[in-house]
Amino acid sequence: MKERFMENMTVKDVIEALKKTKTVLLPVGGTEQHGWHLPLSTDAIYGYSLAKEASRITGCVVAPILNYSHSYGTLAGTTNISPDTLKRVIVDICFSLIRQGFESVIIVLGHGEPSSIYAAEDAVSLLQESKRAKVVLFADFSASLRVKEMIGDEEDGHSGKGETSTIMYLKPELVRKEKPFDPQERWWIKTVAKIHQTGKWWQDKKMRLRRVPLEEIEKKVKEAEQKHFPVKYGIFGNPTQAKREVGEAYLEDKVKVLVNLIEELEENWSKCQ
Repeated sequence: MKERFMENMTVKDVIEALKKTKTVLLPVGGTEQHGWHLPLSTDAIYGYSLAKEASRITGCVVAPILNYSHSYGTLAGTTNISPDTLKRVIVDICFSLIRQGFESVIIVLGHGEPSSIYAAEDAVSLLQESKRAKVVLFADFSASLRVKEMIGDEEDGHSGKGETSTIMYLKPELVRKEKPFDPQERWWIKTVAKIHQTGKWWQDKKMRLRRVPLEEIEKKVKEAEQKHFPVKYGIFGNPTQAKREVGEAYLEDKVKVLVNLIEELEENWSKCQ
C-alpha cells in the first residue's frame, strides 16, 4: 500500500489521495522529560511511528505531528502548552483537515499524560458536535498479554523498561548507554495518580472524574516533594532491563489495533458512496 505522509506531499498529491482515502491521522506527541537516557521527543517518535506504519498498511494520510502537549513534569527540556490550548489547537487542525475533504480523523496520541488525554477527549467532543466528520481518539497505551509476559512482574512506567524498549526499536541511536534511575522516585507518579482519583472531582461524573485544576496538582506535588525528595530522573521503572524485541512487539500490537480502526472507518465511508 502507498504511504501518504502529508509533510512530503504536494497540493496535487493530497487531491489525488482524497480520491483513494477519506481518513487522516493526526499524531500528537510532546516535548517531555524521559530520563537521562531517552530523548525529549520520545512520545513524538512513538506516536508518529505508529501513525506512519498504519499509513503504509492502509494508505491513509498522516498529517504532520503536533509536537507539544501537556506534562506535569518540570525537569529541563519539558516544554508545555496548557491542556486548554492543546484542546483548541487539536480542534483547529481537525476542522482544517475536515474542510479539505477528510471524513474520518483519528487523533493518534503518543503522550499518555492524563491532562493531555483529557484535552484530546474534550477536543473530540467539540468536533463531534459539528457532525461534519467522524473524529475519534486513539490513546491505547495498554500492553498486550504477550508484551506483559516479556516485561515480567516488575512495576513499569514512564521511561522504564517498556518505553525504553520501544525507542530502542524505533530509534536505537537516540538511546544513551548509561541509564541512571532511582526506584524511590515513584512517589511522584503515585502522588499525581492519587490526585486524579480522589476528592470531589472523583464523585462528580459531569466533571468526568478528572477536572483537577493544574494549580491544585502543582501544590500537592510540591507538598509531597517536601516529604520525599526532588525528582532527578523522572523514571518510573527499570530502563536497564529494556530489550529491543519488547518494543518491536509493543509497536506491532498497537499498529494492528490502529489498522483495524482505520479499516472500519474506511469501510463505513465506502458504504456511504
